[in-house]
Amino acid sequence: MQERVRLNISGMSCASCSARIEKKLSRMEGIDAANVNLATNKAVVTYDSSQIKLEQITQAIDRLGFVAREESEGNRAVGVLEDTGSKELYRLLIAAIILSAPLVLSMVLMLLGINVVLLHNPYFQLILATPIQFIIGYRFYKNAFSALRGGGSNMDVLVALGTRAAYFFSLYNLLSGKTMDIYFETSALIITLILAGKHMEAISKERTTASIKALSGLQAQSARVIRDRIEIDIPIETVKVGDIIIIRPGEKIPVDGEVIEGRSSIDESMLTGESIPVEKQPG
Repeated sequence: MQERVRLNISGMSCASCSARIEKKLSRMEGIDAANVNLATNKAVVTYDSSQIKLEQITQAIDRLGFVAREESEGNRAVGVLEDTGSKELYRLLIAAIILSAPLVLSMVLMLLGINVVLLHNPYFQLILATPIQFIIGYRFYKNAFSALRGGGSNMDVLVALGTRAAYFFSLYNLLSGKTMDIYFETSALIITLILAGKHMEAISKERTTASIKALSGLQAQSARVIRDRIEIDIPIETVKVGDIIIIRPGEKIPVDGEVIEGRSSIDESMLTGESIPVEKQPG
């Protein structure tokens, strides 16, 4: 029996993450189609329930290093909002800016030929760069490990490799006495800038989700249909082609259809932008 399910997926950080999930699901027997949307953190999967169970699908996604759960009425419109983590990103970004600012300043002063003993002290730079690398940047290591464990790669892998190379190369030179080849500011600044981008992305997602939620609130959630000569209210997802739907004055129209009886003025401003109600009649 063919079924269609919507999943909320958390942990995706770039387009390669959504592509990996789609590739994995498409290869699984019993799945007819899989579409993963990075912007909304959602996936739509069409599968044959006689060949594969929903639990197997979510477990396959979990093994890739993400967290998947079935979308419910409670999280249908707020799936993105609860996964952005903008507040946590903001705190990490502020901490990273405070710690990396002296490192950037030391680099600028060095280019200008101004020597400030404390700022150019390599051990002082090590103290500032270490928490950025391993505490503030921990999210990149975590996501990179999950990606590699799932047999793939993503942006976090590149960030982790690049910043670690700069950090440990600088640490090696420091311990070897080569204090002129120190690049702690490079690893710290890369993490800070990427966190800034992540924070702006999270804010953008939250605003988009708020708009989607506002629009979804305008949509009718149920429809009054006639079945077996009885009027019943059903969710709009269960409306079938050929159902006769009753629309009373002041109610929202839940689905497209043809007027077979009655007259009314319909507000079509959401579709056409026309503010004046349009007269509708049979046909």
